[in-house]
Amino acid sequence: MRRRKKPLSLKLALRYAAKRIWRSPLPCAALAAVSFAFILMLQELGGMLAQKRESLDALYRELPVNCTVSDVTGTQTDGLFCGGVYLSACTDAEHYPLARLVKDVCFRRAIRYTCPAEEAAGEEISEDAEQQSKLNGITRIAAAPLLAAEHGAEITWLPGYDETVFESELAVCLIPEDMEQYAEEGELNLVLSVEEYGKLICTLPASFTVAGTYTGASRLIYCPWAAMRALLEAEDCYVYADSISFTAADNYRLDELRSAASMYFAVGVHFSSNADMQQFTLTVHDSILKASAATIRGDIRLLETLIPLLLALSAGIGFAASFLFMRSRRAEFAVMRSLGTGRAQVFLTAFAEQLPLTLLGMLLGFLAYGFWRGAPRNIGTACIYLACHMAGMAAATLLIMRTNVMEALGAKE
Repeated sequence: MRRRKKPLSLKLALRYAAKRIWRSPLPCAALAAVSFAFILMLQELGGMLAQKRESLDALYRELPVNCTVSDVTGTQTDGLFCGGVYLSACTDAEHYPLARLVKDVCFRRAIRYTCPAEEAAGEEISEDAEQQSKLNGITRIAAAPLLAAEHGAEITWLPGYDETVFESELAVCLIPEDMEQYAEEGELNLVLSVEEYGKLICTLPASFTVAGTYTGASRLIYCPWAAMRALLEAEDCYVYADSISFTAADNYRLDELRSAASMYFAVGVHFSSNADMQQFTLTVHDSILKASAATIRGDIRLLETLIPLLLALSAGIGFAASFLFMRSRRAEFAVMRSLGTGRAQVFLTAFAEQLPLTLLGMLLGFLAYGFWRGAPRNIGTACIYLACHMAGMAAATLLIMRTNVMEALGAKE
């Protein structure tokens, strides 16, 4: 009569596995070390991938992409005579899509001035100084490059004022420190000579409260763009900007910005003197963004390739480690089979002996990574690794068990 097979018992398998692990600590430690190493590698690669993605997002969120309006040849960015629709396209978000995609808009217009108090003092003004005597209406201090610290300008604001005054409609001004003596009780009176295309249109008086002074041998005076605009509109003068620049509000939408800008500007990096589609050109200075993003994306693609390869490799490593761990046990499994233990029970016993070691190695890997780098991440990837490793172990265990019982017993003898 055939021997009756013993019923499948998980409890029996685990007890047997515990005894085997206790008797063979070094092979068991080696098997656990495989999972330990894989978890560390996967966690590190996953951490690097997350860091690269965060860096890419931070690059797009934080790196300013400046956009500059120039003539059609791309060589002149000042004295452009940009008015009407060009000003509205950059500021009127309700009616113009481009205005919703930009921020920190910088307008600047220069109008020649004379200072009656200076003339009354009998000061002799050279022709060069007269050419530099200009009132600049600006929307932001960034619209005045000569006020930048790298040009040696140091601004001293009077109490209650700062650079945000240029975003207001206040009739205030920032003057060279040498002209402070011509301000009467904090008020500077000027006479503006308004020109269009080099022709004098009119002269008009203007009075500004001095908000601060700056150092440097200059005769340029700065006031808020809105204040200058109010003066010009009161005299029915045409309002335009000598220069326009702004920053992209969202770097992820640069293509959308280019599309919206193409309704008013020729958009591109390569210019031609024969360009006749638009009167002005917009240059989007995103070359640094593109180069930096391309480098980071290359790293991301590499990591996204390495992680699946490592997971696929884990199945093969699991197979090899399990096979080496179990190959000396063929005769032992043959004896178990000859004594009536079912194939499933033998498989469960062998598999249950390896699974706790794999889980132990993974747990130690998580703990080591947490101590080294902080909280573990990519738990999903670790689960995929476990599935791949278990598949390799199962395949190796089944291969070992395919050995003929009589051949294994004979080999043992």
